[in-house]
Amino acid sequence: ILSMCGIYLSLIAFPFQQYVHIHFSNLATILILWFYSTNFKRDFLIGNVVIAVLTAWTIGVVYFSKFTIVQLTHPTNMQSADLRFLKLTILYSSFAFILTLIREALKDMEDMDGDGKFGCKTMPIVIGLQKSGRIVQVIGILSVLLLALLSILLFNSAHYFFSIYLSLSTCLPLIMVIAQVNKDATSEHYAQLSSSLKFIM
Repeated sequence: ILSMCGIYLSLIAFPFQQYVHIHFSNLATILILWFYSTNFKRDFLIGNVVIAVLTAWTIGVVYFSKFTIVQLTHPTNMQSADLRFLKLTILYSSFAFILTLIREALKDMEDMDGDGKFGCKTMPIVIGLQKSGRIVQVIGILSVLLLALLSILLFNSAHYFFSIYLSLSTCLPLIMVIAQVNKDATSEHYAQLSSSLKFIM
């Protein structure tokens, strides 16, 4: 019902012929979520990647809703404002993708016993908790390095407030989560880390 309401509202907001790409993506998202609930979430890594992509898309769709299908298929010289908008979209979408991927892995580690009873082939079931935790930590460290680089670039551009904000509100808490991933292999521990990551996002 909620999905159909979403389709209806998008048809009101965007004329179908001009924004066919938006309506196609909305319908595709609903179908992908359906298959996720029935199949993908049971498979090794596929479900995690699907949810991460769809989370990133909720940000990316804002950029694509700015342009009609004519503008996208016959692009003219992109204005500097549009180019900046694209760069910001890629930045935020990438951040959403990476953190969602980490969080989905943590949720799989939290739900390992229940998933095992239902025959799911999630990452911790296939390769174990310790190895899954190491993979989460590696992805998390890469995220921190990229965010630290962004913070430095902001600082060098005299955006001091945003640089400090990014460091304290995102980098530091993310480091704390990464450091604790393999400290305790209990469902409650992974649930707490998952909630912390949601707060960071």
